[in-house]
Amino acid sequence: MSAQVCKPWSPMAIDVKWRTCKIQLSCVLSRLAPFFQVVFRPKTVCSFGKTDITKEQWDQFQNEYAGKVTELDIDVVLSPASRSILENLVQPHGGPLFPRLWKLYVKPYYSQLGGNFWRPMTALVACPTLRSVEIAQGNLHGEEMDDVIFAVFAKAPHINDVSIHIPRHCPAYAAFSEVKQLAISGFFDHESSGACADLPKLESLTLWEAPDVKEYGFLDYKIRWKLTYAVTFATLTTLRIYDSDEGREARFIVSIFRNATIPLLYTIDLYCTRDVDMTLIRRYLARRSPLLREINLNGEEEKGPIEIEGVGEEGDESDDDGSEEEEEVDKDGESDYYQW
Repeated sequence: MSAQVCKPWSPMAIDVKWRTCKIQLSCVLSRLAPFFQVVFRPKTVCSFGKTDITKEQWDQFQNEYAGKVTELDIDVVLSPASRSILENLVQPHGGPLFPRLWKLYVKPYYSQLGGNFWRPMTALVACPTLRSVEIAQGNLHGEEMDDVIFAVFAKAPHINDVSIHIPRHCPAYAAFSEVKQLAISGFFDHESSGACADLPKLESLTLWEAPDVKEYGFLDYKIRWKLTYAVTFATLTTLRIYDSDEGREARFIVSIFRNATIPLLYTIDLYCTRDVDMTLIRRYLARRSPLLREINLNGEEEKGPIEIEGVGEEGDESDDDGSEEEEEVDKDGESDYYQW
């Protein structure tokens, strides 16, 4: 505001904006050369209006704009020809396009282009300084999403904060070895739970829109329960689960984390649109997470040791194998865990 009324302050305010605010890629590149949309079958991409960019123009662009960006939103996809122009300009310097980049936003819903366009775009802007990435739901599926994720992590191996939409059968968890904070929307099942448990530094796990175990094709959920191997989230301290509707958190936790041990879990946050019976959740978490001290339901905090019946002073359980908790299956083949 001060920069709008005091002209001498304008350069300082602009400098602060470029260093501290989320900047769209189109805004940055427009400082390098005229920018316009072109039709690249079958979709629309963007292209530079000139190709003869001089070294002086490039140096000015790096010093005054690209070199200051810390948060970048990829809001455009370049044509292959324009992308090659940038790659040829960056290559002689041996450094990244955005040397101070800290956070990257990848939102494939900006266009209907597939992984063949998004993969090289993310690889072009990713750099070793990157620590946080957000990849939203879009038109990327399966292998295309895998390619984009691995392209980013190949250039930025030290990312520790990830928010991502995971499609089905996405093996990208293998790239998250340094991740401490992981937020996931989309597909999540027992295999996903095991993959997250294998992450050696994971401290915080957030699941957006807890899926219904039947909606996601778990037709063989009773068989899966018998075959699911025990997993341990050795470093996890915080678990958050958000639900868009239906109040599915309770059965989701019991199903997915049935055989999971989370020894360091201290806080669990549940956000849902209807009342949830916490009895069953407390029973499981108290046995799997002895350090649990906070359960927050829709922002209402409950603190203190989580106690349950059947656990003595020494922590001995009356049914170690959990046999007394096995549910009765009704005539329709659904267990009592799903009657919420």
